[in-house]
Amino acid sequence: MTTNVLVLVRAINSLPARKARETCVDMDGPHFDLAFLLPDGTIRVAHGTEAGCGGWRVGTVVRGKRGTATIVVKRFTGLLREQRSTMTPPPAKSKPLACPRAGSMTRATLLRPALPVRLAHATLCVTVGPAIVRSDLTRQEMDIITADLNAHAGISQFDGRCPLNSRSRRIIVAETDWGDRFVMETTCGTWLIPDESWWGPNAKSTHLLDAIARRAQ
Repeated sequence: MTTNVLVLVRAINSLPARKARETCVDMDGPHFDLAFLLPDGTIRVAHGTEAGCGGWRVGTVVRGKRGTATIVVKRFTGLLREQRSTMTPPPAKSKPLACPRAGSMTRATLLRPALPVRLAHATLCVTVGPAIVRSDLTRQEMDIITADLNAHAGISQFDGRCPLNSRSRRIIVAETDWGDRFVMETTCGTWLIPDESWWGPNAKSTHLLDAIARRAQ
């Protein structure tokens, strides 16, 4: 992001500084890093977290509390989407996308890109015993999946039921046309989107994903 950077800086600096030692609930949560390129060419990184007391750490100063890290990151994504609305995506570059290593397929924690999303590359990764097999999606397949995703993301909820034919673990690793990494994982046929909402594929998408999984190797 190259515009409205000061808005983001003020959003962090305006948070109240915390005491060096505070007693907090021992809870885990997502972690974020925002890197700022300063005029002199140096890079300053702000570390945000929703774990423990939460907040942002810049150098030795900690600001904010639980909840403020997510607020600032959502502010960043909003400003980035606003900037991109006046720009054209760069030409897509063909490159393979790596599946997570076996045993490390954890839930997605990245923020969802702006909807409607358009994918430039996508790979379906499927666990088969201790191994992971993969299958790259064609342009037509990506268009079918993203059309359903754009129309129904956030509407479905995971009800805890797990049909026998949906117990294989699947994850989609993709890049948007802006080059953003887009990862989502399935839980019993319902997909967890990076902003912590759910997507329940329609019948056409479900059959397509099953077909892609069958050809994975």
